[in-house]
Amino acid sequence: MMRIGLKYSLANQPHLEIVGVVEDGFLGVEAVTELHPDVVIMDVGMPHMDGIAATRQIKQALPCVKVVMLNR
Repeated sequence: MMRIGLKYSLANQPHLEIVGVVEDGFLGVEAVTELHPDVVIMDVGMPHMDGIAATRQIKQALPCVKVVMLNR
């Protein structure tokens, strides 16, 4: 639910482009390495791979990507 609300809040910002939304950390790593966004908004507690482990993998692959961590 938080993911959907955040997506719609950010989508209304004219200077932002949402390039992907995923449900779990594993898919997040795949999406980031494919899409190369400037910023990732990452939930700490996600299924299959938590946000901390996903962020480690993302930063190894793309060190310039900024990650904002959220916790419900």
